[in-house]
Amino acid sequence: MPAGWKAGQPLKHVTQTFSRKLHFEIGGSYGERSWSNRKAPQYINAESLKTTTEAVNDRGVSGAVLAAMLDAFTPRAKGMQRLPAYATASLAPYKRPASSLDPQRVSFHHDSRATTYADGSADTATYSPATGSYLYVFSTGAWLSEQVPNTRSRDYPQNTLAIHVNANAQGLTLPRWSGLNVRGRNWELKATQVYEGEQLSGDRSALTIAANKQIMFGIPVQSWYDEKNNPYAQVQLIIQQSQPNPRTVDMCWYVSVFLSEFGRYCTTWTVPEGWTPGQPLLPQGYHAETDRPSDNGVPTWSTQAKGQ
Repeated sequence: MPAGWKAGQPLKHVTQTFSRKLHFEIGGSYGERSWSNRKAPQYINAESLKTTTEAVNDRGVSGAVLAAMLDAFTPRAKGMQRLPAYATASLAPYKRPASSLDPQRVSFHHDSRATTYADGSADTATYSPATGSYLYVFSTGAWLSEQVPNTRSRDYPQNTLAIHVNANAQGLTLPRWSGLNVRGRNWELKATQVYEGEQLSGDRSALTIAANKQIMFGIPVQSWYDEKNNPYAQVQLIIQQSQPNPRTVDMCWYVSVFLSEFGRYCTTWTVPEGWTPGQPLLPQGYHAETDRPSDNGVPTWSTQAKGQ
């Protein structure tokens, strides 16, 4: 409290402290734990967190980076040519060896079916960002061979999801609807249709993301739900990090079908220093998990797995 302070004058917030008194059964002793933000970074205006001038920072990525990630798989960006054909089992639950996972290999396939581009050309020998509306399709499944690169498995479902996106001067628009198809095999290895349907965004509207919008790590960019059909399904698009390099980021699709299937499917990029919107941004690998995180471990496949 400043000396001479009077009612009606502003006060400056200094710190917050939280304390908790504890009683330890052994020995009958008492103690106290305290937390304080006195040494934490000073207050940041929430409005300043909504936009960014950086492609990637410690909070997340710009809207332009997300647009470039989806754009990476157009006929002119050829991002699929940069990805490995498959990812190899890298972690199994309950301390089992990764070699116990079935399938041993899985594949990702992205397809951004753009037909119009910023330079007005359709020459696939050169790069230009896509403009206008196009269909983006992501699929993943068990990789058995070059002849069977994407199929259903008992322990790894074959997922296909699709969204119509739009890229223009205002930014990238994600739709209010998504489509999802999940196919698997039961314990008798018979083919099953786990789920097929459409999902509606949580606020029932499309989402336009400006190039300078700050997209936070770990927070869904957009979520789509199907609560009418049985089983219930959910699709989420999330940007996160899984590598120590601060410029390496993942675009992840979370797919959940109630009481049946769950998967996290992440494709990895490293954003070069000096990258600017309009330049290509090509992927480098991918990884997948087919269960929710737990102390017992999660079935995981990665293009960075040992022996890949």
